[in-house]
Amino acid sequence: MSGKPCGYIGVPDIESVTVSFAANELCRYLEAICGGKFEVRPIGNAIQLPENCIISLHLAHTQRSFDEAVRSKDAYSVVVNGKGIKLSSLSERSLLYAVYELLELIGCRWVLPLRLHECIPRHADIVLPTLSLTREPSFEVRGFVEDPKHVPFGDERMLELHIQEVTSLIDWLGKMRLNSFLPHRVEPDDVLNIILPMMKVRAIEREVGGHIIPSLLPRELFHSRPELFRMNPDGERTADGNLCPSNEDALSIVASNAERLVSSTCSPFLHLWGEDLVKGGWCNCPACSHMTPQEQYLRVCEAVSSRLRLSGLKADVGYLAYHDTLEPTFCEVGEPIWFVYAPRERCYAHAINDRRCEINRRYYNALCMLCEAFEGRGYIFEYYGDALLFGSLMMPLTKTLKMDLKAYLELGLKRITCLSFGGYSWWAYGLNLNAFARMAWSVDWCWRAEDYFESLYGSYGGAIASIYERVELALLPLAEYHDLMLALVKDAEDALGKVKRIEHAISVLNECHKESLALWQQMHKDGERFLAMRWLCDIELMRITVLLLMLLLHMLGSKSKAEHSTNVLEGAAQASPLLARQLKLHPGAIERLTRSVAAKLSPSNRSVHNLLLGTWGCIGAPKYLKRIVERIKRLEHL
Repeated sequence: MSGKPCGYIGVPDIESVTVSFAANELCRYLEAICGGKFEVRPIGNAIQLPENCIISLHLAHTQRSFDEAVRSKDAYSVVVNGKGIKLSSLSERSLLYAVYELLELIGCRWVLPLRLHECIPRHADIVLPTLSLTREPSFEVRGFVEDPKHVPFGDERMLELHIQEVTSLIDWLGKMRLNSFLPHRVEPDDVLNIILPMMKVRAIEREVGGHIIPSLLPRELFHSRPELFRMNPDGERTADGNLCPSNEDALSIVASNAERLVSSTCSPFLHLWGEDLVKGGWCNCPACSHMTPQEQYLRVCEAVSSRLRLSGLKADVGYLAYHDTLEPTFCEVGEPIWFVYAPRERCYAHAINDRRCEINRRYYNALCMLCEAFEGRGYIFEYYGDALLFGSLMMPLTKTLKMDLKAYLELGLKRITCLSFGGYSWWAYGLNLNAFARMAWSVDWCWRAEDYFESLYGSYGGAIASIYERVELALLPLAEYHDLMLALVKDAEDALGKVKRIEHAISVLNECHKESLALWQQMHKDGERFLAMRWLCDIELMRITVLLLMLLLHMLGSKSKAEHSTNVLEGAAQASPLLARQLKLHPGAIERLTRSVAAKLSPSNRSVHNLLLGTWGCIGAPKYLKRIVERIKRLEHL
């Protein structure tokens, strides 16, 4: 196809918001690329392209008429020859995917959410080679979970920013061929009323739920019917936690409210999770005491699944394998429930199936046990963009991520999702989220950091990819433990090793920071002001990470003092003599250090673009840092 385009785009003669959207997206981007005008016309299922029809969109009636080898409804094909371009698929949604594939072949890139990250070629001629390709996803369900609990919805400015973030995410999900989204239960109607129509036209499935079991048993019932609620270890009924799974009325109320939720949302998947606690939340009454937390939880999930099935609702129920329900203590499941594997405390320095890693060995064994107990019905919930887990530090995980997804697929697991915290996650973990989206579609995708950075930074991309390679190698050893800013350690030897790894990471980041500033100055010298602004955001992220690592060192020193009597961390306080001298010479250094980080994350700091920073950076991170400092002060006074 060459020369200035003219003609029209042919579409199936059906009423479909997704097909109409696909055709309009194709027109919109082609007009932006080449300036020509395109018309959309129905052509039925004509095998031959009508005259002046440059691109045709076809829906196959049967798998045989498409490609007998494919197994997924999300498969599509793109054929380019002298007669024009034909996009074919087995579903309306995958026809949209075929449109985005064609646009990427032309040169479009959607690196991350927001138009700020959109790369659209501008030229008069579009030339494509003769080709015929068929694409099919590795994972059947590919999605994101957006957690907005840090957003103060009473603040109109923050609500507006959150809406901008989540609508941009929905648009990006379609472009990345992701088909599932879980808007967290705290999303207000003002947000849902905007994003649900966006999801509908992109045929993105809405999953529902989360940590909702406590809300499915109304807390106001406690005063009149305390027997419905759990008994704590002291033998007292309490309104916190989950419920009493031995009480049939409690199970019936939970199942009824779950049925109402699924019916009102028409969701294909219910995430039926318990209270978000590391330990506890389940019942200790005489009738429940013989059951493990896993067995109590399974009883609740089976009751809900049975109610949905008897009501004719075709929604799968998700059992969250997380914290105290990670390893199943049961051998079989009575209902067709799915486990949702959420390995939050795993080690991210190693792949999930790396047998050399003591931590992941336990988590992978648990995953294999879950696959057996649930007969392979598994859903992976990963944390590659979790700002809380990584303490707001930048944390490139592309090497681990690649191996993880292949490991999950090798076990036959076909559903996967990833947690994010709005714009901050795209800023701090954009590399991870882009790699996740690409490889969730195809684990064999030849994903390269160089391609990612070249899409964002053009000719500077190679140098930036080299910088991030060193950053990833330096920070990866710190990801052995969850919740990095808790300064968790096993013993004094472990503490000393962690201090050395942190100091090495600080040294590498400081070197990379200098190189990054030189590259930023070169961008300015070359007149690339927009790229310089974008790159400055990443430079600031490196500097924030260094400051946070210094806070982490001080956490280790404070824990050493607090636990000195047990010799658990003896000697760790002196492991970082440079930091110790700084803090001794400047008693207020820890407060100034915190203020420095908070200032860099402040909305008033224009050097870090607020649209990249996001609501977590504006609101969540400064509050998070204050909690870290309060924790340090408590330790120092012990």
